[in-house]
Amino acid sequence: MKELLSLKLLEDENGMLVIETEDDSPSAEMFDQLIRCLGQVRSGMKPPVPATCEPLLLKVLPTIPDPGFSAAMMFEVGPVLLLRHPGFGWMALKMDQQRLDTLRSLASQVLSDLSQDRAGPLN
Repeated sequence: MKELLSLKLLEDENGMLVIETEDDSPSAEMFDQLIRCLGQVRSGMKPPVPATCEPLLLKVLPTIPDPGFSAAMMFEVGPVLLLRHPGFGWMALKMDQQRLDTLRSLASQVLSDLSQDRAGPLN
């Protein structure tokens, strides 16, 4: 194996995590690969990422001011929802009919709540 990037995960005086690298300017592509690798490792860890977003968790999650989204029909996979996080990049989510129906229902509820100027169930 060849070492591509050496980094340290540190905690600052405020308890926030900080990444320190030996290379002053690692490439964005290197961090993209690191993020994908960390995601693969995290998906196999216990406890798993919760299947639902509980209201208390929602209150501590940072909101993303500049998301992106798209959809595609991929030949071998089927429907895919593409979500863009400015820090993590694009994520392709395989969507079966049930998930598409759930997404449509959730989006409809949010649009309804927005048009009636009311808070949703997580507020």
